[in-house]
Amino acid sequence: MARESDVSIACALVVAAWLVGLAPVLLGGRTFAGEPHLAGSMPWYDRVATSIAGGHFPEWDDASGLGAAMALEPGRPLAYPPAWLAAAPPRPWCIDALLSAHLLLFGIGAALWSRRLGADPMGAAIAGGAGALSGAATGALVGGGGLCAAAWLPWVGWAADRLAARSRSRRRAVGGALLLAALFGAHWLAAGGAVGPALAAPAVAAAALVARAPARARAWLALAAALAAGLLLSAPAWLPAAAAGRLGAGGFTAGPVFRPADIPALALALWAALAGGAPVRRLAVAGAALALLGLAASADGFAPAAAAIAAALAGAGAARAAAVFERPGRWARWRAAAGALLATAIVGPLAVRAWRTPLEARDRIERPPALLAAAAKGDAPVRPRIAWPDQPYRDDADAPPDTGARFGFAYVPGRDRDRDPLLSRIWRLSLAGAAERLLDLYDVEYAVFPAGAAAPAAMPIAGRSPGGDRVLVENRQRRPRAFVAPRWTWHADQEQLARQLFPAASDQRGSLALAQVRLLGAGPPSPAPRAGPEPALPCAIASARPEDVELTCRSTTGGYAVLLDRAAPGWTAELDGAPAPILTADLVARAVAIGPGLHRLRFVYRTPGLRLGALLAGAAWLNALALALLLYRMRGQPRASVVPIEPG
Repeated sequence: MARESDVSIACALVVAAWLVGLAPVLLGGRTFAGEPHLAGSMPWYDRVATSIAGGHFPEWDDASGLGAAMALEPGRPLAYPPAWLAAAPPRPWCIDALLSAHLLLFGIGAALWSRRLGADPMGAAIAGGAGALSGAATGALVGGGGLCAAAWLPWVGWAADRLAARSRSRRRAVGGALLLAALFGAHWLAAGGAVGPALAAPAVAAAALVARAPARARAWLALAAALAAGLLLSAPAWLPAAAAGRLGAGGFTAGPVFRPADIPALALALWAALAGGAPVRRLAVAGAALALLGLAASADGFAPAAAAIAAALAGAGAARAAAVFERPGRWARWRAAAGALLATAIVGPLAVRAWRTPLEARDRIERPPALLAAAAKGDAPVRPRIAWPDQPYRDDADAPPDTGARFGFAYVPGRDRDRDPLLSRIWRLSLAGAAERLLDLYDVEYAVFPAGAAAPAAMPIAGRSPGGDRVLVENRQRRPRAFVAPRWTWHADQEQLARQLFPAASDQRGSLALAQVRLLGAGPPSPAPRAGPEPALPCAIASARPEDVELTCRSTTGGYAVLLDRAAPGWTAELDGAPAPILTADLVARAVAIGPGLHRLRFVYRTPGLRLGALLAGAAWLNALALALLLYRMRGQPRASVVPIEPG
C-alpha cells in the first residue's frame, strides 16, 4: 500500500506542476501562438470537432487547398479516439485542453518510469514535471502536431521496462507484451501515419530492454510480438496512407530536443548515469543516441523520445541527490525539505518558461479574422476560397493563413500543398505569373494582396487589414463551384495540360474559355462551338457535407457536370441513382458526363483502406481485450503439476 500511496503523491505533484505551467492556457484565456498551431493544428482539430459534433466522421477537408483527404495528412490523429473529444464545447478552449492534457499524460508516464528506475516520490514528481514541461514536449505542441503521439513514449518505456523485469515468467511475458502492444497501438493511432514519430516508440522500447535485460531472448521476442500486434491495433492510422503512398516524415515541426530551462533536469540525469548501476548507464547511452539522432536527422519523434528518457533519468538522479541527506545526524530531518527545494529548482524554471511561451489571446481566434470579416457568409453550403500566399506569422490584428477555416473559409494553397506534388506544381506555376488562371479556373473568390500591389481592374477591394498593409480583393470573373461545361477537349498528357493552363510565357496568357473543360483521357469529341461566348451553367449544390455532395444540374445540350473540388481515389459518383465514371477535368477537378435535361449528381468519398483498417483494428482490440481478461482470471492460479505414475 505504501508504494501505491507514493505513486499517488508523485502523480499529484506532477498535476500541480502541470497546472502551474499551463495555467495561462487552461484558466487565463490564452492559446498557443505561432503559425504551426494557429494555422495547422487549430483548424484541423476544429474541422474534426465540427464533423463529429455534426454526427459524421470527417474524411474530406474542403477547407484546405482544392480539397484534401483528412486521413492522408501525416501526423494528424484522425483515427485516434481521444482527438474526437475536441468536439466537446466550448471550442476552441477544448482543443487547447485536449493538447494540454497530453502534456500531463507525458509527465505521468515519465514519473512512473522513473519510479521503476528507483526514484522516490519526490524524484518521480521531478521526472514528471520535467517531462511535461520539457522543451521537446511543449515544442511538439506548438510546432503544429505530434504531441498526442509523443505523450505515449514514456508509457512505452515504462511498459518495456516492466516487461524486461517480468519476462522470466511466460505468463507475465505475455501480459507485458499485450500491454506494450496496446501502448504501441495508441501511439501509432496518434501518430497518424507519420513515419518519424512511429519509429520513436520502438526505439524507446528497445532502449528500455537494452538497459534492463539486454540478453533476455524472451523479452525481445515479446517486443517483436508487441510490435506486430500494435500494427494491427493501429491499422486505421497507417493503412490509408500506405495504400496512397503518402506515409510521410511527420508534417510538423518537432521543436528543439532541449532548451536552457531543461539544463537542471539534464544535470540530474547525468548524475544518475554516473552514479547509477549498469541499467541506468545503458539507458542514458541510449537516450543520448536518440537525442543525437534527433539533432542530426531532424526526426520528428526522436526529440520527445530523448526527453522522455532524460526525464525518467532525472527522477532517478534526484533520488540519489536526496539520499545525501539520509545520513544520520542533524541533516536527516531536512531530507524532505531538500527534496522540495530540489523539485522547485528543477521544475520551477520549466514552469516559468511555459508561462513565457508565445501565447495569443483566445478571443482573437474566436471571431473571424478582421481582414476576412467582409467576406464572411455564415452557414453557406460552399466555403468561399481565398488565395493567401505563404507569409510568416506576425502579431498583428489579423490571424495567419488557414485560421479562417474555422469560420467557413477555404484556403488556397492550403495545408496539403507540400504533400501533393500536383497541387504544389499548380501553385508554383501560378506564382510564376499565371495567378489569374488559378483564381478563375478553380472558383477562388477572394485573394489577399499587399497594399501596394496593383490588383486587376476586375477585382475590387472587399476589405483591408487594420494595419493597412494588406487588402482583400474579390474575383468576380470566375467559374461557379459546380457547373455544366458544354465544350471540352481531351488530353493524354498531364504535363502538356499543365503548360496549357499555366503557360510560362506572358504572351500565351490570353483569356480562357471558362465554359470549356480540358479532360484527361480519350472520349467523344466536343460539339462545334456556337457563335459568341457560352456561359458555364451553374449547378445547385444541395449538400454541405464535404464527403457527400449532391448537385442538381440542368443542360439543354448535355456536356460534363464539373465540381471544382479535388479528384482523388475514393470518390464515387451517382447520376440519377446509377453509378457513373468520374473524369479528371483541368488537372484536379471532378467531372461526369451528362445528357440534356435535369439531373441529380451525387459525389461520395470513402477513404481507401480506412474501413479495412478499422475492421482489422476492431478485431485486434477485441482479441486483445479477451486475452487481457483471460490473463486476469488466470492471475494467482498455480500451475498444474505433473504427478508421476507409480509402477504396478
